[in-house]
Amino acid sequence: LSYPLIKQNKDIYGQLATEEYAKKKQSLSNGEEKVSKKSTKLPRWWLVLPCLLNITAIITIEPTLMNDLIVTRFEKRYNLYITTNDQERSACLSKINNNDNSHNTTHVHYNKVQQSVAKLNIYTSVASVIPTFISFILFSVNSDIIGRKPLIILPYLGKTCRYIILLIVIKQNLADIWIIIAEAIDSLSGTSSLIVLSSFAYVSDCTTLKTRTVALIITEASMAIARILPSMGIGFLLKLKHYMLLTSVILVLSIIGLFYAIFLQPESVLNVKHLNLFSKLKLIRLKPISRVINAFTIKRSSNNRQILILLTLIQVMSFLMIFSANSVFTLYLYGQPLCYGPLDVSLLTVAQTISIISLSIVITTIFHRQLNTLTMPVIGCLAFMIHLIIVGLAKVKWLFYVAVCTGSSFYVTLSILRSKVTNVVNDNEFALVFIATGLVESVGTYLIAVGANFIYNITIHIYPATIFFISCGMGIIPLILLGYLTYIERNSTSSKQALSNVAKTDV
Repeated sequence: LSYPLIKQNKDIYGQLATEEYAKKKQSLSNGEEKVSKKSTKLPRWWLVLPCLLNITAIITIEPTLMNDLIVTRFEKRYNLYITTNDQERSACLSKINNNDNSHNTTHVHYNKVQQSVAKLNIYTSVASVIPTFISFILFSVNSDIIGRKPLIILPYLGKTCRYIILLIVIKQNLADIWIIIAEAIDSLSGTSSLIVLSSFAYVSDCTTLKTRTVALIITEASMAIARILPSMGIGFLLKLKHYMLLTSVILVLSIIGLFYAIFLQPESVLNVKHLNLFSKLKLIRLKPISRVINAFTIKRSSNNRQILILLTLIQVMSFLMIFSANSVFTLYLYGQPLCYGPLDVSLLTVAQTISIISLSIVITTIFHRQLNTLTMPVIGCLAFMIHLIIVGLAKVKWLFYVAVCTGSSFYVTLSILRSKVTNVVNDNEFALVFIATGLVESVGTYLIAVGANFIYNITIHIYPATIFFISCGMGIIPLILLGYLTYIERNSTSSKQALSNVAKTDV
């Protein structure tokens, strides 16, 4: 009699247990789904801006600080470091201000200061070439494998080490070899261009096709604006020779950037999001390097491979022209007969930055129809060549402002060349071709600095501005290539129009 009741109870309990198990299973699956959705959600693109703007401020301060520091060290070494309340850099200006025979000796000695600075720049560049090449190649080509964060963390680590050493060099007045070692350590950890490359890749990862263009424009504009305040600040502080203070400021900025990158910066490559820095670095392989080479050698439809190679050559030669001039520009301004001080150099930098921002707004709003043609890069290249000629001939301050504002148009139009590259490659090859030009930007900076400082060193007694005319001559090559590429594009456009007209006639 009790069996049916027991069986019924078992059935009831079994049914309840089954329902309870099903509910638990459903809740667990919902939880897993929420976790998976949460884990695949990309971070906000603007979270990379603090790191990018921070490194922009640092690299804005660096060239003027290092040039002024090294010039002052050699002025003291040759007993030419004289400052008064009325006049800055009076040893340099003595050639202009004095009419007696003693100024000839001072002029010869001050040329030795310029030559010594140029030689130290050569040694520093040579020591940095190989570390920069190794670090940029290994980290950049593996960025899709190891993620974006390592490419931000490592350069900040290098900057921190570099400025700790420089603080000790300034405090203890150590030998020049320590400046070279500090630069080499910074290069081995990846240059600032690695952070810029990773930041733009990060923005691309975290945006859609609709929002990417706006995000990239905001990012570039933010970088330009971030240069203005540091340029002004360093001019006033260096006028008072506060090297310890400025070096400490850069060290603090480097440490802040390092901590932000480690603890607050999200990872945009989600499949390595859970890995720590060392685990990510273990994933580095040499095989992806071949993909960069293949991007330029594989067969492409129509004449796209030829256009890609030409665009890359134009960018490379443009960088050579720019770097060869910029690597000695500040040193040239510090020399005789100009004898610029840090504030003068800073004001020139601010004028150039404001000009770049203004031209960017004008070109994108008024001349936006020309953004798909090579007309603007041709004008920009010619403008920069004119800029170099003016710099080589100018003896008064206002002409230098005319020069930098004229040449700033080339920096704006270079972005058109970059966008042209994306039209002839596949979507998964964007990073590969940008890595190739980025490598030229980072490693080429040091290689060209060696040649430019060497030329400046041997021509200083003849005509110090010789290097600017040589740089202007380099611009002829990208100008010819731009003309040839324009001819190819016009022929291609004419062929397409002819085919479309034939098709319409047949219909």
